[in-house]
Amino acid sequence: MRKILTVLIVAVLAVTAAVFAASCNNNVDVPGTVWANKEICEYGIYDSDNLPVGALIIVTERLALGEQTLNATGAKVNITSSSARGTRVTMTASDRDGNVWLESESILNGFTSVASYRKVSKDGENYTVTATYDGKNYRYSVNGGEENKIRIKSGFVDNELLYTVVRCYSIESSYASEFVVVDPLSGTKEKINVATKAEGNYQDPVQVVSSGTEPETKNSLSFTRLSFTRATSPTGASMYADYTKADGLKVLGEGSTGLYSIRIPVQIIENDLVYKLVSVTCE
Repeated sequence: MRKILTVLIVAVLAVTAAVFAASCNNNVDVPGTVWANKEICEYGIYDSDNLPVGALIIVTERLALGEQTLNATGAKVNITSSSARGTRVTMTASDRDGNVWLESESILNGFTSVASYRKVSKDGENYTVTATYDGKNYRYSVNGGEENKIRIKSGFVDNELLYTVVRCYSIESSYASEFVVVDPLSGTKEKINVATKAEGNYQDPVQVVSSGTEPETKNSLSFTRLSFTRATSPTGASMYADYTKADGLKVLGEGSTGLYSIRIPVQIIENDLVYKLVSVTCE
C-alpha cells in the first residue's frame, strides 16, 4: 500500500497528507458520538522490531452548537449539527527525545471536518497544511501559500480522523463501507474499503481513569479489528485498527452523566509501525 494510505499520522510518516470523505454507501447506522466530554488517549509508538520509537497523544473534546475557533489558526466555524454537535480532535506525536513530529487540530461539525491544521517535521519532511470546508469545497493552503480548493461531497473527514469517525458505527460484526482519500498536495483521489476483520484480546496494560473512580489497570481488553484497504489495484498491505467492544469498556467523563467513551482504539497497525494504547482518561 502506498504511503498515502497511512491514516493516523500519515503527515508524520509519509510524503503526502490526506483527507477522507465518507461515502457511507453500505452502512448508514451512525449512532452518534461515542466519546465523553473530553477523552485523552496516550499511545506508545513501536517499530517492526517492537522497539519504542515515540509517543502519540490524542485529545477528543465535545463542542457546543454555535461559533467555535480552531485554536491553531484562529479560523471561525459554525457548529450546526443538532444530533452529533461538534468535536475538536488534537494530536501530538513525538520521538523518545521529545522532538515533535506532528501537531494537528481538527474541528468536526457533526461528522464533517470543517477546519483543520497540521504541522509536520519528520525525516526531512517539513510542511504545514491548513484547511477549511464550506459544504462544497475543501479549501487548503500548504506552507502559507496560495489557497487551493478541491470540490468534494459532504461527509468529509480530515486525514487523521477516519479512525475517530469509524468508532461511531456498529462495527462489531459485519461492518463494511467505502471512503474516499483526497490528497491536497497532488489533487488525487483514491477509494479505501473499511471492513470488520476479526476479534481478539489486547493484553498490554492500559491505565483507565473514569470519573469518580480510582485509576484502574486493565490487562485484557477484547476488541474488534477493522481493516483499511485500498480499493483499486495495486491494493498493497492493509492497515488495521483494534477497537474495544462497545459493551466491554465504558469510561465515564466527569460531570457528564451518560457520556461514556466506548470503542476506544487500543492498537493501530500501519506498515512497519504499531500504536499501542497506554492510557485513557475521560473528563
